[in-house]
Amino acid sequence: MALRRLAALGLVLGTVARAPAIDITECGQAVFRGQVGQLRNDLDCHASGIESALGVTLQRGGTLEMNGFTIRGDGGGMGIVASGRARDQIAINGPGEITDVDIGIAGGGARVRIRDVVAHHNTYGFTFKVSRRIEMTRVTMNDNVYGITANGAHLIGVDVEASHNTDVGIWVNGIGSLTRLTAVGNGGSGVSWTRRLRIVDSTITGNDGLDAGFDVLTTGTVKLVNSTCGRGARIRSDYVTHTSTVIGRLSCASDPR
Repeated sequence: MALRRLAALGLVLGTVARAPAIDITECGQAVFRGQVGQLRNDLDCHASGIESALGVTLQRGGTLEMNGFTIRGDGGGMGIVASGRARDQIAINGPGEITDVDIGIAGGGARVRIRDVVAHHNTYGFTFKVSRRIEMTRVTMNDNVYGITANGAHLIGVDVEASHNTDVGIWVNGIGSLTRLTAVGNGGSGVSWTRRLRIVDSTITGNDGLDAGFDVLTTGTVKLVNSTCGRGARIRSDYVTHTSTVIGRLSCASDPR
């Protein structure tokens, strides 16, 4: 009897563990809590009437497997919209690309994990609000206007690249750590951080923060470990006049000793 109960319990648990999969073949489809969306072809998304172009929506813990495909817009709209509550976990797994949209990945609220995704030639590669935790692994946000922006976030990045964006590579109002980051040739700073950040084994050079060649800017604290950067500064920002004043330097190569 006990063995039969254990076998039945195992069958139930196995059933629960297999999240339902849905095929994503058209723009505008949604993936809800507990579902795994499987991208089955490239999505070429265009605005329809008053609606902006939209690729895929992830809600309350949905997962998207991009399977090597591309989400492409018409210059506006969003590639992926992800939203949820603080306890929800949303995942976006590549390989896959997002291009020619206003925002590559947008959302807020939920925890989000992104792996092996490239976003390029968008206004924003990634922008998120009020997330407890954002995890990025092997993510590339190059050749956008803004690479990565996040407000109120704890961002953990490993093997992330945010290079050759017209403005900032990474801007975060929050805390976090970046390991093996590459941020080069951005029109603004490579990294701009407001609170506390640890950067390890990274290269942040050739950026133009404050139109003065700064690679790393912070209003909080930044610890650089085995990392290369040209110029870094602690700043004080005036959000009324939208100006920043340098009040100290970091330990980049060209900072005064």
